Amino acid sequence: MSRKVHALNKTAEQKITCGPAQPDSTLTAARQPMRHRAGMPRIKRKRDALPTLNCTTGGFRLRDGRLHLAGGIILTVVWSRGLPSAPSSVRVYRDSLGHWHCSFVVATEAEPLPPTGRAIGIDWGVRETATTTSGTHDLPHAEHGKTAAQKPARHQRQMARRRTPKTRPDTKGYRAHTTMDCARCGARAKHALPLSERTYSCTACGAESPRDRNSAHVMLTRAGLNPASADLVSPVRG
Repeated sequence: MSRKVHALNKTAEQKITCGPAQPDSTLTAARQPMRHRAGMPRIKRKRDALPTLNCTTGGFRLRDGRLHLAGGIILTVVWSRGLPSAPSSVRVYRDSLGHWHCSFVVATEAEPLPPTGRAIGIDWGVRETATTTSGTHDLPHAEHGKTAAQKPARHQRQMARRRTPKTRPDTKGYRAHTTMDCARCGARAKHALPLSERTYSCTACGAESPRDRNSAHVMLTRAGLNPASADLVSPVRG
């Protein structure tokens, strides 16, 4: 068989192979590096990853407000708040801005906030970071990139420190079909809105409102919280 193929290859423009050489050529093409193959995910190299260190109970201890790690490493920690109990593990890592952080795992009990009689609906969107039923608590988009990493962190600190005696965020997640339901009459659109369409228009009652604000009102009424301060939104039908 090999002599016959060799004789044909003398006059043929396209060379052919015989035996296992033919499937080998197919496997060789499949073994090309991923950077030469379209549509394949990139491999995250270890040298490109940010440094991090995880230690359990036997690998660290706290003494006089300082963190002692295995290997004689002593770190002076700037505490954001006190630890409610003894930590079971710690993670030391560096963020994209070059700042070092320590994250402790502790056991704690949830303390529910006292009821205020008021509620607010929050929708985390694409164009805006957060759109609420109250315009005073909306958060604009903080943009992307390493240079903008400080902005969302600042917004998170503001939300954590903000205390309003008359408003309490509703943390229940009722996100299914929130962009399709009308916050005024409860009618549901036949098709989901594309992300490029930022205004919600109801074909049943004719109501129009920003897409994210309509979703925030829908989540608020689904949670059973429908105060008069929420622009008299009608409950969504089941």
